[in-house]
Amino acid sequence: MLFCTQHAWGQFNFSSQDRFVRVFEGGGSPNEIRITAPDFGPFNEEVSSPLWFATASQTSQLLAGRIQASCNTGGVRGESAVNVTFTLNAPTMMRVVFGVGGDGSAIPEARLTSSGGVSIRASTGGTTNSVDVTQIFPVGNYTLSVRSIGGTGGAGASLEALPIYSIDWSTIDCGGGQLSGGAYTLNTTIAQTDSTQSDQLTGGTFTITGGFWAITAGPTGLTCDSIDFNNDSAFFDPTDIDAFLSVFSEGPCIPEEATCSDIDFNNDGSLFDPCDIDSFLLVFSEGPCTPCGQ
Repeated sequence: MLFCTQHAWGQFNFSSQDRFVRVFEGGGSPNEIRITAPDFGPFNEEVSSPLWFATASQTSQLLAGRIQASCNTGGVRGESAVNVTFTLNAPTMMRVVFGVGGDGSAIPEARLTSSGGVSIRASTGGTTNSVDVTQIFPVGNYTLSVRSIGGTGGAGASLEALPIYSIDWSTIDCGGGQLSGGAYTLNTTIAQTDSTQSDQLTGGTFTITGGFWAITAGPTGLTCDSIDFNNDSAFFDPTDIDAFLSVFSEGPCIPEEATCSDIDFNNDGSLFDPCDIDSFLLVFSEGPCTPCGQ
């Protein structure tokens, strides 16, 4: 019997938030209107300054599973910025969406960086003005920055920690037995009989097909790897799930002395592809090999 449970995998542990608006005065130090969030719950506010024909505004919202921030400028001497620092204490599947835009004199930018070398950026000063990335981000300290300098422009960012699914197993250990007669002995066990596509249980977007399925190539001809990811000869072992997710997030094999397989589980040539996670979990639950676990 199989139970599939949805968990929020990883949360944002906030360190600081710094929001400020600057208006540059000719020949001198800039005046600043600076706002620092008093706490790290939901935080929405706007600030504007009309000095030197420049205006700026910003909003931000900090939640355990989502960060949203935006800022804009209108004028030639203004800067608006929101900087948020946070920590990921566990490898986290996260969707990162950036969007920037403005006139030719504005310099809007959205950027996510980490102590481990992560760098994702959108800016009208380069070739990219939008980003939409979903991947597993490793443990580390992160900084999200959105800002707009001068002109009329704006930048927005959204970070969302996505759920992951854990598979919990249970078995029926009773049933069956031994039958004997004369020189013959028959050992029996309990099993399922509904291992066909016509005997599916469905609910919402999820489907469960009972019975015992062979690990074979899917409809596109792909051949998935063995679910014994850490190659310890133990099959349907939850440790293989932990090992796969650890290596996928550039961590060690579990246990560390083991030799794990590569993370291209569905062998389509793509590395660090979330579809490999979906394919691995589907085959682990005795489903077929498919391109993306569908």
